[in-house]
Amino acid sequence: MTETSPLAQVAACPSCHQRGVRFVPHPVCKDCGWTGRLDHGIPDFVDEARLHEGHFEEVAAQTRAVEEYYENELRLTCHWDRLSADQLSAWLGHPTGLALDLGCGTGTAGNGLVRSGMTVIGADLSTPCLEVAARRLSAVARVEASHLPFADQCFDAVVCRGALHHLDDPEAAMGELRRVMKPGARALFMDPREYAWLEPIKHTLRKNDESFTHEHHAFGIEDYRQLIGRHLTVERVETQHPFAILIAHSLDLLPLPKLLPRRPLAQALLALDRRLDRTPLAQLGHLLVVVAKKDG
Repeated sequence: MTETSPLAQVAACPSCHQRGVRFVPHPVCKDCGWTGRLDHGIPDFVDEARLHEGHFEEVAAQTRAVEEYYENELRLTCHWDRLSADQLSAWLGHPTGLALDLGCGTGTAGNGLVRSGMTVIGADLSTPCLEVAARRLSAVARVEASHLPFADQCFDAVVCRGALHHLDDPEAAMGELRRVMKPGARALFMDPREYAWLEPIKHTLRKNDESFTHEHHAFGIEDYRQLIGRHLTVERVETQHPFAILIAHSLDLLPLPKLLPRRPLAQALLALDRRLDRTPLAQLGHLLVVVAKKDG
């Protein structure tokens, strides 16, 4: 990594919080002497002493999910995630400049912003996820969401798709997001919606699936709005995908023929839900979407 890379331009020391972090041959703060790690070429800013068992369980689950879900092209939802990323820039108002993809996973959401012309830094706790995300994003870093190693007011936009419901302390993560966003910057949040009738079914189906921890949860609409609204000004709240995404998830549970063209089928199902999103059925959508802004 060069000193002119996007990450080098905005990285801040996790110890003294100054911007003087150098990356050759590994992250080092020139002001206080803090030393980070370089793991598989990925800058690591995480203080392992801050992590607890829940963090390690989540990292293990996300590591398994890389091949089982996120990069498994035999799953319709894998293609759905990649295809749906193209609409993220529009949700944010077509921003330019530098974006943060928090909880980036394998980088599919942030890649949608890259394709729109933005420079995107992906941040996640899972190194295997980041190894894949590095191929899609401008830069990546291993971070803990409640202690972001970035300077104040350095990002023009934030995307946080499917991440808050994984976090041990989403409240602290929201405080950190506000800190690193520029005044006027927008953030886009997307997470599963909680349905009282559906949660027991989900937990039953996933009880033997090690890609999901027992902490994996969904949000009620008002809880989600309030969580984000305590830190940013909420501009838009919607639910999306009332029907076809459930078909995609259901089909992923079946032993479909390998020769079945998954991407065109995922594209057709996504198109169906986008049409339904323009009808009153959108109120039944399974995905919570919030656009919020940091006031000046």
